[in-house]
Amino acid sequence: EFRRVLFRSNTTIEGGTLTTQGTGTMQTVGTVTLDATSLGAITLSDGSTYTAGQSGVSTLTNVTGQLNLGTSTGSTLQVTGTNAMPGYFRLVGDTTLSGPGSVVLNGGLIGTNGNYYTLTNNVLIQGYGEIGSNVGADYQNLYLTNNSIINANSSGNTLTIDGDGPTIVNNDLFEATNGGTLNLATVYAINNQNGSIVAGNGSAVNI
Repeated sequence: EFRRVLFRSNTTIEGGTLTTQGTGTMQTVGTVTLDATSLGAITLSDGSTYTAGQSGVSTLTNVTGQLNLGTSTGSTLQVTGTNAMPGYFRLVGDTTLSGPGSVVLNGGLIGTNGNYYTLTNNVLIQGYGEIGSNVGADYQNLYLTNNSIINANSSGNTLTIDGDGPTIVNNDLFEATNGGTLNLATVYAINNQNGSIVAGNGSAVNI
């Protein structure tokens, strides 16, 4: 049986656990805030998927605080969008992505609400889209601390990192694989002292 949970415009979720089971779906419709600060972290339970941006629909998912993508086997946060219908994942406060799960960008955009906030990434971010987006509802006022892998692995597509926060730190891996392209276009220097930048076979890193 197919079931859906739709978070509609102006809904705010504070803390707790979000779960999808079987063919169930959970997704943003309109503008939603995932407030993982006021009442503690929000955890997307193992095996679950949250769609922060839907194909063919312009959506805005605000986020702040600690977002856990699973606790043991991992869960998935999807941000999908097109140029005409963007899917925005927008920081409205400092945000940490943790857990064994992953963020899948299918043309999705990550930015801020115009204030400078830090994205601390401890999960795999993969696919294509933009981190530090300056499109529509997003602003590129983003500090980035990467402690995991950001992988442009969508063949024929581009993942861009272009936040203009003065602190852009890569402590692990920026890479392009599977025929994807990674654009590194930050305003300030990327501190790569403890990290690696890799262009895999048949893929490109544009600096």
